[in-house]
Parts: sequence; structure tokens; C-alpha cells
Amino acid sequence: MKKIYSFVLILCFVLALSGCTATSGSEATETPTPALPNGAVLALYGDEIELDDITIRLPDGMTYGQEKIESGTVYYVWRTGAEYVAPKNLDIVFYIYVGEDINSPDKILTDAEARTSISQSYIQVFRTAVDNGRIDYYDANVVSTDDWYTLCFTGYSGSDNVATTYGVYCYPKTYYGVYMLQKNVTDDYSRRYYGFIFSNDAIGSMLTQSEYESLLKQIKGGFAVDTFYSLPQNELSYDSAKDISNGYSYTQLKTLFQNTTNYYIIKGDRAKETDEGDTESGILSELYDVVRVVDGDTIIVSIDGKEVKVRLIGVDTPESVHTDDSKNTAEGKEASEWTSDLLTGAKVYLEYDVDTEDDYGRTLAYVYIDDIDGGGVIMVNRLLLENGLAQIMTIQPNSKYATEFYELQVAAREAKKGFWETGFFQ
Repeated sequence: MKKIYSFVLILCFVLALSGCTATSGSEATETPTPALPNGAVLALYGDEIELDDITIRLPDGMTYGQEKIESGTVYYVWRTGAEYVAPKNLDIVFYIYVGEDINSPDKILTDAEARTSISQSYIQVFRTAVDNGRIDYYDANVVSTDDWYTLCFTGYSGSDNVATTYGVYCYPKTYYGVYMLQKNVTDDYSRRYYGFIFSNDAIGSMLTQSEYESLLKQIKGGFAVDTFYSLPQNELSYDSAKDISNGYSYTQLKTLFQNTTNYYIIKGDRAKETDEGDTESGILSELYDVVRVVDGDTIIVSIDGKEVKVRLIGVDTPESVHTDDSKNTAEGKEASEWTSDLLTGAKVYLEYDVDTEDDYGRTLAYVYIDDIDGGGVIMVNRLLLENGLAQIMTIQPNSKYATEFYELQVAAREAKKGFWETGFFQ
């Protein structure tokens, strides 16, 4: 129905501009012009954006419109519900820039020349179109394939900003962009370029993980790009959390957008995040049923009708179901019974870290339950440490709460909680 309404709205707008009128007998009645802001971009029908080299299929629940600009065309993508957006509208969550470089006579460009073209020309078209945009591409280099030069950038925009008490400036929009420049010049000395830019909406919410990964996968597959530039890292101190050579992971994207989320929290446009996590901002998954408890630190949950084994990140309880029975202990059975009493028949949220699966095919997660007494949610991983039923076990790169977990273990040991009291933990 919304799409039909959009079509009618566009038709009325065109007829009004052309001076067409509706007549009744000899008397003409002027068709009213829709009350649209100057430069408004109307929603278009369909969920696919067909470009010369790639067709982008939008995730469910998204709408797009297009605008002609001097250097080509820009497509704006936003959530359904609005019939139009203005080009600087905060509700735009994905931008696509398409254009032709008609001043590119060299048959072959060096990577440095391609980088200059992308950073000083095409990205600047986007930067000047948003409100007070700031772009960071200085630590990125071009990666070239047989057909395309690729450059990534990050940035933020907005003339209105707020500062935290610890001196960090937060802006209303954040961006992560991927630009492509055609490698082979055409007969008319032209090269196509594309810009694909991810952003957030007007309350600081970004794309969901499935939406982001779907769009990034389409971009990478459509241009046969597997590797992006990432700053070299020492092999001895390699940190996968800083490795963007395959494009930003969703976890990295959330980190990039955190200060924008904070902007809307400070401004009061969204709820403050709790210490235990925030389901509204997408940190936690939806609720899953616990099928059964395997042992103190491993459970089975039902996800989309499939039983998934989940290993709690950062903690290790004594053994109780090891194939080598000599390794199973009474303490392991006690920890398993504690987790069973807590989670049997319960529903849980999952929070992920950098790696979501281990070498045994188990899903890695921080597990949460609803706090029926005080509201909010409680992390089970924390409870095991607080009660002295588990010890910390940090395996990189999953170390989001490693410092906090260590402090919880120290507190439990000093208070002689659980197995620290019996002497089983040393």
C-alpha cells in the first residue's frame, strides 16, 4: 500500500509541475501540489537497486530513492515508514554513489594515482553533501584487483556535537564507506566509480548484523573484492580486533559507531545503556530457549529450530562430563547442577565477541537471563565467577570483559566464595 501511495504521490507531483489540470465540464480545477520540502527524494518502488556492474538487493523493511547530482547519481536508503527523505536526512542508513570520471586519459593508473582520485574527488562529493562532514582515509591505501581499485574510509558529520565528561566529542552521524574505481579506461577516457557508505539513523541505531553482513557480502561478491587495506601488525602482537583486511566486522562497526550512540544517549533521544548490556541497541540477541545444560559452562539453546551448543566466554568450571572420567570432579558436578538450576527451562540472550565459534564448532557467547527482581538482565558468566564456581579463561581475541572478569575472580578468592573456600581453586 505504501508503494502505491508513493507512486500516486510522484505522479501528482509531476502533473502539478507540468501544469496539467483536472477538468469538469468547461471548468478546470488545478491539481494541488504535494507539500514536499525543497530537494526531497521520493521513495521508489522495489527492493533492488540495479547498477551497471552490480545489483544491490536491499534487506527487508528498507526503502530507497535516488537523486541526480553533477557527477552522477546518489541512492539513499532508509527504513520504511517515510515517503521521502531530504539528502541530509538523519534517517538515511545506506548511501550509494555512482558516477563517471571523464578526465582519466591514462590507460593504467598507479595505486597512488587511484588513491588520489578516490580520496580527493569522489569521497569529497559525499563529504560536501552531508552536514559538516569529516572523513578519515589517511591511514588507508588502495587495494587493486584485476578490475577495480578499492579504498575504505571512516568519518562522521554534524554541526551539532556533544562532549563527554572525559573529553570525547560525539557527533550525530558516523560513516564507514567502501569506494570502487574501475581499473580499465573506456574509449572515451572514462572510468566508473562507486561509493557504498553505511551510516546510522536519527536515534543512533545502525544496521542490524544480518543487514550489514548481507550488504557487505553483496559488495564484495559483486566486485570480487576479498581483501581491504589494513595497517600492518607485528606477528607477535597481532590483534584480530584491529584487523580490517576483510572489511569491518560487525563488532568493529559497533565500536566505530559507539560515540554516535553516546551522542543520542546524552541528548536524551534514546535510553542509557545498562551495565549488563542493551537489547535495544543490538548488543544482545533475541531470547532463545535453553534446551538443556551440558555442564557448568556449556548449554544447548534453540536458534531458529536448531539446537546450538553454546560455550560461555571467559570462564571455566571444573569438569563433569569429560570423556576421560578421571578428570571429572565433584566440584564439576556441583557447578553443573548450579547452572542447571538457573537455566533449565529458561530463556537467554546471547552477546558475542570477536570470534563467534571455537575450533569444536561451539558458539561462543556471554549468556544473559532476565532479572525478575530488579529488571534488566544478568550475565551468567559473571555469576559463575562471583560465586566462586568458575575461574577466568581468556582466549584471544575474545577479551571484551577480561579485566572485569579478573577483578571478579580476585574478589571471590579474597571472600573465599565457592571452590576458593574449599581449596579446590588455588
